[in-house]
Amino acid sequence: GNLVIEAPLKDEDVTNYRRSLDLSKAVCLTEFTRKGVNYRRRVIASNPDEAILINISSDRKNSVDLKIYINDCRDDYYDFNAPVDNNTILYTGGMGGTDGIDFSSAVTVSAEGGRCERYGSFLICRSCDSVTIAVTCRTSYRHENHGELAVEDGKKALSYDFEDLTERHIADYKSY
Repeated sequence: GNLVIEAPLKDEDVTNYRRSLDLSKAVCLTEFTRKGVNYRRRVIASNPDEAILINISSDRKNSVDLKIYINDCRDDYYDFNAPVDNNTILYTGGMGGTDGIDFSSAVTVSAEGGRCERYGSFLICRSCDSVTIAVTCRTSYRHENHGELAVEDGKKALSYDFEDLTERHIADYKSY
């Protein structure tokens, strides 16, 4: 499946669009302006936190609105997309038949300002200052309870703020 992050923005309203990848820190950055509000999206793939972390923020309070879900577009394997709680959804599937590997991917959100809630298998964040999304994955190759572990990984990662997560990520990345 695909992680989908929808925001009520129209391309024609966006100016000053800029994307960059800082290879010295392994941080991806997207910035743009819409109707006088500056938005920023930062993405890291954190080894210490075993998560892909996405932070979306703006310089105006209550201006981040998102709809987040996993689009289970595959039809060749069993796939299931379900809510876990008000800020986590879990996507599971398997491949390889009876002796194959099963997988789980959890998407967990945390917001500053505003609120996030579950609506079916969607996570809806409204009027937020900043939203951090953790995508965590586990397989049955090493763990029978891969779904529970994927959910725990996301919640553990989001127990830190995004600045701390980024510092941990950069320190680990630079150690190699």
